[in-house]
Amino acid sequence: MLCLGAPTKTAGILKESLPEARALLKSAIDAYLAGFEADWRDAYPGINAVTPMEMMPKPHARQAEILPVVSYSAARKAARAPDYWDHATLLELAVLARDEDDAEEKLGEALAVARASVGAREHGRNLGLIRAMREGRGDAMAWLQRIEDILRERAKRWSAQGRGVREPCLPPPCKRWCWIGRGRR
Repeated sequence: MLCLGAPTKTAGILKESLPEARALLKSAIDAYLAGFEADWRDAYPGINAVTPMEMMPKPHARQAEILPVVSYSAARKAARAPDYWDHATLLELAVLARDEDDAEEKLGEALAVARASVGAREHGRNLGLIRAMREGRGDAMAWLQRIEDILRERAKRWSAQGRGVREPCLPPPCKRWCWIGRGRR
């Protein structure tokens, strides 16, 4: 079953040049838009809608309209008790908004609170997909390549240090752990 909306999975469909790729991508966008519109306070369906919008041959018409709303929602969530994923979401939104200075700032904030390599690796991959689509349209994306390289380098370093093995599923004081990266131990 396809996980609708996950940017790396939808981009993988496009890479495979499946005949149904565009239709699946539109379904993913619609599904996440519906989720975001149901509760605008939850930025995650919003980011999962606007990122695949960038994966279309031409950015989705609603991306410019909804991007500021998703950004506001993500900023409100991050203002409370931000974790890596909140900062990384704001980084991705700054990239989608083509705001190089804000993206650099959000990168620093995300790296300052990162605990494991998995997030840096995942967001580096997402930003790489955005960069590749934009370069394919003729946009100069050297600044985004630098951000992607930093995320990739940190993920590699942290993984070598054992920081990619596991991370908490929920904020403390939760004692439950998810096994990420190298499998169960």
